[in-house]
Parts: sequence; C-alpha cells; structure tokens
Amino acid sequence: MEKKIDYPVQMADIRINHWRVNGSSSSNLKIREAILWRKIKRMADTANIPSQILDGVADSRLLGYGWEWAVYSVNDSSELLKVPRDIFIEVNDPVYLSNTEYVYNTLREYVGTYIVKSRFKRNKFVNKELNTIYQDKLFSSLHKIVIDDLPFDLKRQFVEIGTGLLKLLDDISWLPDLSLEKDVDGNWKIRNIKLDKEGNLKIFDFSTYYDVFRLYPQRMEKEVAIKGNAWKFFLEELEK
Repeated sequence: MEKKIDYPVQMADIRINHWRVNGSSSSNLKIREAILWRKIKRMADTANIPSQILDGVADSRLLGYGWEWAVYSVNDSSELLKVPRDIFIEVNDPVYLSNTEYVYNTLREYVGTYIVKSRFKRNKFVNKELNTIYQDKLFSSLHKIVIDDLPFDLKRQFVEIGTGLLKLLDDISWLPDLSLEKDVDGNWKIRNIKLDKEGNLKIFDFSTYYDVFRLYPQRMEKEVAIKGNAWKFFLEELEK
C-alpha cells in the first residue's frame, strides 16, 4: 500500500515565509506544532532499520541513518551515498532533493570550503528511483570541544565557520542543525561536523527534516535568539 502524507510538510525549503505550521494565534500554532511533532516522532521511532546493503549496490554497507537519510559506504569509493530512509515519503520527491541542494549552495556561500563536497542526483536502484547525495568521506568526529585543548588551527577554523554562520543567521534567519551548546562540565558540544583527512572541519549534514527555523514566525524568532547567542558566546571563548 502506498504511503500517504497526513501531516504538514516542509520539503527542506529554507526560504523565508515558507512555514510548515499555520494558525490564527500563538497558542494555536503551538498546539499544531505539538501535534506535528508527536506524529512524526512516532513515525521515526517505529520505523524499520534500513537494509544493511543498498539494493543494487552489492559492495555497499550501512554506516548510519537519521530521519531523512540512510548513509552507505561503497568499497573502493572516496564518496558516501545518502538515500532516503523511507520514513517520510516527501524526502524522495525531486523537489526535496532540489531544495537540499539549494541549502547546500546557500550554506557554501557563507562557510566556503567548510562544507563537505556533495553531489545531488536522482538514481535508479533496482526498480526504484531515489534521491541520492554523494559526499566525500570524512574521518574524525567532533562531539565535545574543550576550548583550552583545541589546537590554534582548529580555533581559527571554528571562528571562520561561526562568523559565516552568524552572517547567514542575520541575512535569512536560518542555521543548519549543528546543536551547539554547553554541557554540564562547561565544554561545548556540537554535531554534524567532522574532520577530513587533512584535518579541516567540514559540515556534512545541512538539511533538517524538523526545521525549527521554518515552523512558524514566533518559533523562528526564538531559535534565532537562542542559536545566535550560543555562537556568539562560543566565538568569544575561542578568541580569548
């Protein structure tokens, strides 16, 4: 049976005034957001784990997965493959892929080479066409950042990234999902950034299925303040 969409979609569209949740009042918007969150969270929590091998690619193996994409490595390839995880059917819509590429190109304007090299295509795997993202393989993950232990060159890179992201936030009131925040020990946590083999920082996940900046205007304003302050404080500590 073909899946049907019975919830508001956002299609990875980061253009301003393209809201996922609509309503006549602040309380109404919050109620609709809560209903949406419960719906899609339940869908994600009950979804099957993706296949360990991508259909039609015998030398592939599953590396990881999120709400949008399943990630596969392929032997003897310098690239990873991301294909829709098949929870939310709109992720395989060609428009979703086009919007994701737009996000990538927009982000690249602000952070330059600090985003992993990516290609976007519709590919046929066995008997199904899938949105596909090819990305250069990365190596070391960065989850916790201890400022005092950070090498000078990584501090410089983070400053350049943060400066670009704050400009992006100022221009279009949007950021990728890097979840920069402090932990209980006073160290910084971040996600979706890794190091390449030369030791350069790369943002590798830039589209966000549940995009808090594009739910509705009041939520966007709240997130702009929270995320903007986090990056400003982070930069201040880096530059001490």
